[in-house]
Amino acid sequence: MSTPRSAVVVVAAAAWPSALVQPLGLKLPLLAERGYHMQYADAGIQLNDVVTELEQAFAVTPMDSGLRVGGTEEICLADNPPSWAREDALQDHAGKMFPGARLQNGTRWAGPRPGAPDSLPAIGALPDHPDMYIAAGHGHLSLSGAPQTAHIIAALLCGEIPDIDLAPFAPDHFQREA
Repeated sequence: MSTPRSAVVVVAAAAWPSALVQPLGLKLPLLAERGYHMQYADAGIQLNDVVTELEQAFAVTPMDSGLRVGGTEEICLADNPPSWAREDALQDHAGKMFPGARLQNGTRWAGPRPGAPDSLPAIGALPDHPDMYIAAGHGHLSLSGAPQTAHIIAALLCGEIPDIDLAPFAPDHFQREA
């Protein structure tokens, strides 16, 4: 096993890394894929599995903390204010699906996922800055992609060659495509 480098920076800043690397000459065209959901601690119904409503494109998921109703997103800048009308629509749709449920007092959530225009994350050292790495742009696959990306970044930091071709994920792949 190789020795890790001593002075490196890894930029893994959810939907906000573009502003951090732009002064270094890297154009990273990420936008927020903002997801929304409503959570109901005491909905008065219990589900054993996820229920999906295909026509309205949302799902109701049983959680330890209650029912979660989600399925809407918007493409925006990460710092734009949430469009809470989306939450109202989710609540209305869930109320039609489960007319006896108590869905008046839910908590709402919105969060940006860093999405890339080509759906490929940026992973690796920044051009002209070999001691600065980026790991960003996983979009809807953030929770499933981030652990593998962390493994790749850790290998790179230790001087190892990852067992995946990183060329499609090079931090400057957006500039090469333009």
